[in-house]
Amino acid sequence: MARYKIRQCWKKRIFWILFGLGVAGVVLGGKRFLPFEFLREPTLVQIPEVILPVTAVLEKELAREGLSVKSLYAWGNRYPAGGLLRVPDMDPEDQRRVVSVVRYIRRHNPRLSQSVVWREAAAFVHYCKKYGTPLDFAVAVGHVESHFDPRARSPYGAAGVMQIMWSVHDRLMKANGISRRDALHDPDLGVAAGVLLLSRYLRATGSEEETLNRYLGTFARAYVSKVRCYRQVLKASLLPPETSKKN
Repeated sequence: MARYKIRQCWKKRIFWILFGLGVAGVVLGGKRFLPFEFLREPTLVQIPEVILPVTAVLEKELAREGLSVKSLYAWGNRYPAGGLLRVPDMDPEDQRRVVSVVRYIRRHNPRLSQSVVWREAAAFVHYCKKYGTPLDFAVAVGHVESHFDPRARSPYGAAGVMQIMWSVHDRLMKANGISRRDALHDPDLGVAAGVLLLSRYLRATGSEEETLNRYLGTFARAYVSKVRCYRQVLKASLLPPETSKKN
């Protein structure tokens, strides 16, 4: 009996050794096996020779910065989340919203690079529409939380544009394709995380004020007041819908 037990013990040891070597080989051998969405290479989209017409206001805003629609495709191919690839296919009103948010972010944080500003603006418009969150509400929260800086990190561990606490929300983030904390520093994914969280709190509470309290993790009148103030500023700067008909 003793000899039999020893053989079984070694069989288990050999199994776990081989298993460990297999896992190490997968991790070291190729990123394609990793579950991290953020580490995957972006899907390259060929820039079309003839680009479909976009709204005049979007074209004009890009031209002001020495850019074109091709710049959006190029950036979209360069970064993992690829959110800018959605912009040329957005409906005219959403394209105008992107321009409004671009102008707002640039005005309040001129130190951000062109690509970061456009990636954040496109993400705000896309994910607010996807999750049913008011655009001006989400942008105002991003303004208060980080001043739109995707590299922001608080002493308590909150990260990214929307200052998400990974230690609190890691399960929700992983369930929605954001598989590691560093991904929150991506402008597109960081915005996605915050808008998703806001949408869940809005549905659960039915109150924007209570949503802000839960998002912050405590009641703070000054925080709520700031969000309301920035929201009014953004609302005043949104391009009016009727202008798109003229363009």
